[in-house]
Amino acid sequence: MRLSRGRQAANCGILIVHSREVSVWPSAVIRILLVAAVGASCANARSEHGARDVTLIEGAESESRLGAAVTVLSGLGQNCSRWIAIGAPGLLSRKSRGRVHIVSLADGACGPTIEGRRGLFGDTVARIGDLDGDGRDDLIVGAPRAEDAAGSMAGMVGAYSSSLGTPLWVAWGPFSYGEFGRALVVIDDVDGDGTQDVAVGCPGAGAETGPRSQGVVLVLSGKDGSVLRSLRSVSGELEFGAALSYLGFGGDSHGGVLAVGAPISYAYPSPGRVIGVDTESGERLWTWVPRDPDARCA
Repeated sequence: MRLSRGRQAANCGILIVHSREVSVWPSAVIRILLVAAVGASCANARSEHGARDVTLIEGAESESRLGAAVTVLSGLGQNCSRWIAIGAPGLLSRKSRGRVHIVSLADGACGPTIEGRRGLFGDTVARIGDLDGDGRDDLIVGAPRAEDAAGSMAGMVGAYSSSLGTPLWVAWGPFSYGEFGRALVVIDDVDGDGTQDVAVGCPGAGAETGPRSQGVVLVLSGKDGSVLRSLRSVSGELEFGAALSYLGFGGDSHGGVLAVGAPISYAYPSPGRVIGVDTESGERLWTWVPRDPDARCA
């Protein structure tokens, strides 16, 4: 991975420019430049004559897919500056081991690299609060195609120390080809132990028993990765858990609200939908389905 410095105008946030290199022929490599806006403040970046530094991060390995997932970390380093964690899951067809790189936004310095396993490790990443007591944010990392000890492509999600890169806990998906970890999001404390918890999508759940994947969302303990509850699809919903977003608390009568995407299989004629679920009770609060599959929001 190569890092270099650039410039940007003041007051426009921090830009991280990273690239993926994809081999399309033995003698040809395509470099795809991606630009992601990270954070709304340049408080930790150096300033000179109204310009602020930009970090250029380039993947050193062909087919690493560096930048498949990105999240911001805070509280790392002597000055508590911001860092980012960048997933590089590689390609499933090449059986490459995925990695997550941790890089400083202040000076481009490399922190620990989390060496993962095969199965798209680093395809999803999310920040979670301090789990190991060192005062720094830690990481949740997904590997949705990882194989378990029985050889089942069930998927894996793990918590990792951002300062050391070491695993704090690892959880395996309970469904063959369930794509456990294809989507994940950190949510508020569900079980009252004082630690944030994690919602993990398994949109492929059900594929082992039939041609269609109904999907499941599992809520895991942020402390040890144990399953706290299961949120299941209903009839007509396929690939439930393919996308997740946490909306926060829904008021005095509800816990946190989790938005769950169920895009529906290509073989099913209905449009997709998004369901709002109470993370504490599992109650469905609302469902959004377009009346016209081709409709667009104004």
